[in-house]
Amino acid sequence: MNALRQIIAVTSIGLRAIPQRLGPSLVVVVGMACVVAVTLSILSLSTGFMRTLKDAGRADRAMVLSRDARYESASSITRDNVPVIIDAPGIRRTSDGKAIASAETLASVPVTKKRDGLDAYLDLRGIALFTESGVTARQLSKYHPTSPIFALSPIEVTINRMNLLWGTTPIRCPKVNSTEALVDVAESLLEQGGYVRPREVIAIVAGTRTKSGSTNFMRLHVVTNEETQKIVRKKKPAAKRGS
Repeated sequence: MNALRQIIAVTSIGLRAIPQRLGPSLVVVVGMACVVAVTLSILSLSTGFMRTLKDAGRADRAMVLSRDARYESASSITRDNVPVIIDAPGIRRTSDGKAIASAETLASVPVTKKRDGLDAYLDLRGIALFTESGVTARQLSKYHPTSPIFALSPIEVTINRMNLLWGTTPIRCPKVNSTEALVDVAESLLEQGGYVRPREVIAIVAGTRTKSGSTNFMRLHVVTNEETQKIVRKKKPAAKRGS
């Protein structure tokens, strides 16, 4: 009981003395409130980031990093180790025995924000380019970009030829004639092949003219999930036909 009485007495003395030291007391209260607010904001950012990673992941997809690497940008796997990882047991394969796996490079691309003109960096997952002759893929490949090249073409001969290009993954695609269709086809094929995931950024390069060799289109595109794609397609107005 003596200890309890002492605690009550000390607390009451402190409370009665608050009006005499109002300024220092307010500084302490405001300081503690600011510390709590900053701590909560940091925890919310961490929770949101982890939730984003969890929502963008899939149970049947695994990411292989180098030893002691906790995230992609800190990982470094040599090209000699890639075939060993792809041939490892447990890797899912297609009907023709090809491993469903890809060696990827994450590159940071400096851009300027349209809203305020400030500099920013985007993590570029890869470069998706449409080509009929393979010339664009060959020209880009010789510069050895850090991001992987996904060369899409509807021509089988061009697909076979681009297998010899450095850092290039040829992908067979249907022939498309509009810019929106280019984006939809690139996003769909890359997601189906497991090369990209939702919320990742890819660069799409193509030619919007009818003749071959007229590359004049480039867009940085954020990959969306299937639900978002369905919503966007529903919101697109239907094309009007003349009577």
